[in-house]
Amino acid sequence: MAEHDLGVTHGGEEGLLGEDEVKPVVFARYLDGDTLRQIARRLNEREVPTAEGCHWAPQSVRAVVSSRHVTGIRVFRGQDFGDGNWPVIIDRGTWTEAQDRRAYRASPYARPFRFYLLRGLVMCKKCAKPMAGAANNHKPYYACNRRDDSQVAQCTRRIDALKLEAFVTDAAVELLTRLDVRGAPIATLALSEADEAAIGADEAELAELKDMWDHRELSTREYRQMRKAVEDRIATLRHKTAVRPTVEILADLVGPDARASWDQLVASSDGQRMNAVLRFLFAAVIIDEHRGQRGTFDYSRIDIKPNPL
Repeated sequence: MAEHDLGVTHGGEEGLLGEDEVKPVVFARYLDGDTLRQIARRLNEREVPTAEGCHWAPQSVRAVVSSRHVTGIRVFRGQDFGDGNWPVIIDRGTWTEAQDRRAYRASPYARPFRFYLLRGLVMCKKCAKPMAGAANNHKPYYACNRRDDSQVAQCTRRIDALKLEAFVTDAAVELLTRLDVRGAPIATLALSEADEAAIGADEAELAELKDMWDHRELSTREYRQMRKAVEDRIATLRHKTAVRPTVEILADLVGPDARASWDQLVASSDGQRMNAVLRFLFAAVIIDEHRGQRGTFDYSRIDIKPNPL
C-alpha cells in the first residue's frame, strides 16, 4: 500500500488511521497536489471519521492544513506566541510549505481559464515576492505580487508564462532523466550552524518585540508588521527541512523515459501533479530584470534554484 494511502495494514487486515496519523497523510496529499475536495473524498471512501466522528468536507480538510497546533505553535487571540509544549505532528518545514501552497491557491491573480504550472515557485528577484499567474488579452504571464501594492512602490516585473513554463519543464525533465530513485524517503535535512544561529537570533528578536508590545512601546500594527518580517525569515530557513517521500512524488517519472512520462501528464492535463513534481525538484524560479532586446524573451533572467535531492 502506498505510504500516502489512507489505510494501514495490521496482521493482514486493513485498519484505519488514528487522528494523529491522518494529519500527516492529509499534508502529504495536499503537497502532492490533491485538492481539499479530493482529500475529503479519499478519507470518506476509507470511512475515516473526523475528530468529531463526522464525514470529511473540504472545509474540515482546510482546518487541518491551516492548523498551527499540529506544528507546535502556541496561539493567543489569533496571534502566534512561541512554541507549545505538546508533541509536534507536522515538522515546521512541511507546515510552512503547505501554508505557501494555501496562500497561492487563494491568490486573486489566479485565472480560471488555465492552470499556472509554476504556481508557488516563481519569485521576483527585485522584491523577493512571489509572482502569480495573470493574463492580458488571454496571454498568460507571471507578475510580481507588488504590482497592485498601494502601500509601497509598485513593481511591474512580469514574464511570459508559456515560455517560462517550457524552460523550467525542460530543466525538470532533464533532471528526472538522470535521477535514480530507490524508494527510500529523503532523510531529514539538518540546518547548518549558521542557519540555526540565525533562527535563534530571530526567535530572540520575536521575544523582544513581544515584550515591547506588552509594555506598549509598540503599537499592535507595528508589532504585527515587524513580527511578520522576522517570522518570514525563520520560515524561509525552516523550509529547508521539509521532508517528503521521493517515490510517491516521482513515481513512474524518472529514468530514460522521463520525457514520455511527462508528456502523458501533459496530455491528461494533470497540472496538480506536474506542479507538485516541480515544487519537489525546485525551491524557486527567480526572475531578474529583462536585459535583452525589446520584444525578445531573455532566458538569462531566469535562475532556477534546485532543492537538495
